[in-house]
Amino acid sequence: MSFERGRRGPAPSNVDLALEAIRDAIVTGRLRPGERIKEIPLADELGFSRAYWASRSRATAWAAGYSLQFEFGPLSEASIGNVGLNPETTGWVDHVVTPAGALGLMVAEDALDRYFIRQVERWTSNRVLRASTRMLFNPSRTMSNAAQGRAPWSRPARPLR
Repeated sequence: MSFERGRRGPAPSNVDLALEAIRDAIVTGRLRPGERIKEIPLADELGFSRAYWASRSRATAWAAGYSLQFEFGPLSEASIGNVGLNPETTGWVDHVVTPAGALGLMVAEDALDRYFIRQVERWTSNRVLRASTRMLFNPSRTMSNAAQGRAPWSRPARPLR
């Protein structure tokens, strides 16, 4: 990889590292342009967790199914005649935008938790500030915790202390 060790400035993102690894594989001939990239070897090579991406894939599929219900389900906009009249616009938001947005939001919140919230938690021991930061920057996890009867700021592997 062409990222320099010990350079000053922000560390490259996982996306940058993945793109650089793919670019290097093409340049060195290990990967031909247009060849399919297999998830498992790439995840192993880059050190990404397959379990993480598998869980995000399941959540994205759930978001797609939930969203499709509002397009075609018994309580959908189509069932009351407001949607589906123009075939050129049918389904774009429900089939593509909502699931992709859900995936983007999940990954963004995970990145905020990993790179920002943990930094705040190392910086301060103030429990109120720590809990507020967790809830403010991870609203999906906050709502999920509340729905499951846990404290909104809860993290199973990282107690508030």
